[in-house]
Amino acid sequence: MAALTPTEAAYVRQLKALLPGGVLWNLEPDSILTALVSAVAGELARVDARSDDLVNEEDPRTAVETLSDWERVLGLPDACLTVIPSSTADRQAAIVRRLTARGGQSAAYFLGLAAARGFIATVDEPTTHAWRLTSDLLHSSSACEVTYFRASVARAGDRVVSRASPELECVIGHAQPAHANAIFRYLAAGRAIASPTGAAWLTWDVPHKGYAAAVWCVDHFIGVGYDDENDAAIAATSTADGSLWTRALTSFPLAAFSALATSGPVTVAVGAKWASGAERGFIASSSDGGATWIERTDPASNSGAYTAVVATSSGFVATGYSNAAQDPSTPTLVIASTDGATWTQRASLADPSKTFDTHVNALAANGATVVGIGDAAWVSTDGGVTFAPRYAAGTGQAVLWDGSQWVAVGNRVVTSPDGNTWTTRFDVPGALSALAGNHANLVAAGADSSATPQGLVYTSSDGGLTWTQRGAPSDLVYNALAWSGAIYLGVGAVP
Repeated sequence: MAALTPTEAAYVRQLKALLPGGVLWNLEPDSILTALVSAVAGELARVDARSDDLVNEEDPRTAVETLSDWERVLGLPDACLTVIPSSTADRQAAIVRRLTARGGQSAAYFLGLAAARGFIATVDEPTTHAWRLTSDLLHSSSACEVTYFRASVARAGDRVVSRASPELECVIGHAQPAHANAIFRYLAAGRAIASPTGAAWLTWDVPHKGYAAAVWCVDHFIGVGYDDENDAAIAATSTADGSLWTRALTSFPLAAFSALATSGPVTVAVGAKWASGAERGFIASSSDGGATWIERTDPASNSGAYTAVVATSSGFVATGYSNAAQDPSTPTLVIASTDGATWTQRASLADPSKTFDTHVNALAANGATVVGIGDAAWVSTDGGVTFAPRYAAGTGQAVLWDGSQWVAVGNRVVTSPDGNTWTTRFDVPGALSALAGNHANLVAAGADSSATPQGLVYTSSDGGLTWTQRGAPSDLVYNALAWSGAIYLGVGAVP
């Protein structure tokens, strides 16, 4: 537009051309008449240029002088903003957003509102009359308020650290339909630890604080567990180094995951849920690396909970207990699946002599051999079809095949070349509940409830013969370890 605006020189030429003809007029550049004409031409050129400015000010994308007027009429700066735009470009963009905003009641609309302000968010529908928009404040680019517990200011029961996002609350609150009601809840963040060797560890914030199991899946970690604040099963995935976590799209209220296994593209999580007035077995599977989950039918309708699952050469095997009283004579349930979706019940674990408690805390597999660990070691040589008790393990919590032998941990560390004969290697000052690695570098973790701090991490470089305690973050009760081949990841519950 500026290229079409007449200049002062152009107005001088135009004014001179409009003068009456005759020799009276001295039109030389240094004449008094030219000076007079130039003075008038300068003002005309200025007014003409200002008219072009007015055209620019009519468009908020190019407005500068009238930005404050645009903002006054549109109610800007936005009351929801925690950081007020100061640059001309940011103020122009805010005006354009306000003018072009059309509103909406769809999930996509609210996701767009959050994304426009730097919040990473997802939406699911836990009931037919409610949406749940979840935003990961830990990893969103928009700032959140962090409040720390301070003596003489905070009260008993206040969190040591709490996070909130007044900006997101304001945005959603202003946009919610008149018939809707937005409820905001902030979940406490948990922690995970990661290490290449198990000797020195990094600590990362994670979206939940109650992980029970973790596994490596192709190129990332998956963690599952229980969210006590929402009384629901939880799942999340992380980057290969364990540093960045994303909540999975799960909606399983009144449920909890306790074990996890993966085979190829399929991941299976098992646990328990509350249904029909009783605790029931709970199975879910994911075919997209843990991002989304589908609940599967429990073949044992009277089950109380599943506590262990493992990927075998022919699919998956899981074990659990029924709603019957827990005693040595109560058989442990065994179910199996070839694809993680359809499950069948197999013969239960039972000890006719009633010497062993049949409860199984963890499973591991090597080819057709499957070993379960609990108060006893249970061994199957037919892929989990039948099991036999072999050893009074004490209180075994985790087991694996390290490439050369079986290793199990609990209130002690035991090893076996075949699952039948076991040797005690180390008595633990506490209890180890997680185990990962291979024969050359085993990592075990757990907790010592009699000590403060509680967390325990040990490593062994000789197949479990000797163990060294490591200085991993100790304010986490470790429930699970996973190993990618390059990184050890530990997850658990924050006391």
